[in-house]
Amino acid sequence: MIDVYLIVFFLSLLTLVFLLKLKTATYEQKILGITILIALPVEVLGGYLQSKGINNLFLYHILIPIQYCLYSFIFYIAIKSVLLKNLIFYSIPVALLFSLVLFILDIQTVDTYNSYTIALTSFLTCIWILGYYRQVFTPLEIIYLEREPLFWISTGLLFYSLGCFFVDGLMKELILNYPKLAKFYYYKVFLPLSCFLYVMFLISFICRNLFRKELNKL
Repeated sequence: MIDVYLIVFFLSLLTLVFLLKLKTATYEQKILGITILIALPVEVLGGYLQSKGINNLFLYHILIPIQYCLYSFIFYIAIKSVLLKNLIFYSIPVALLFSLVLFILDIQTVDTYNSYTIALTSFLTCIWILGYYRQVFTPLEIIYLEREPLFWISTGLLFYSLGCFFVDGLMKELILNYPKLAKFYYYKVFLPLSCFLYVMFLISFICRNLFRKELNKL
């Protein structure tokens, strides 16, 4: 249950920080805050069901697509490229439809790990992040990235999504055929990446205050 305690702790802390920063929050911070507010009760309920020995995987068949929609909307707002904007826009119904088709065709039922949906949404998220990075780093000008909330959000999401693509994408098969290996990857890879993600989210909420003194010295 250490995983549940850690995730609920970080989400609770992020919820508190988000509510304190709500009045001055940027668009991406507000969308991220909504994502956190949705994830917290789901993780609490998931932890409760886990403690009672009840399968809680159905929760993540709902949560993962919602999170993808909200994360994608962040980059839809931030990215200027019309092509990427269109790709992001149309990827949302495609991802939702993909998840629904897997369920309808009984390929990935609600009581199993939704590896395929996680792999797809993680892959797409990485593409949007790289598009944002290209937009940021292409202009030959000095910008203070450490004070940009979306930079920290993107950094956390990039490492997390890459880990999810390779680890969670195979998790269903690992659980079925190699349960010990699945447990190893979950606690040694997925959980640390989740903590890293939440730390990056936390920095995104406080970065403009955190790096203000250093900026003033320049």
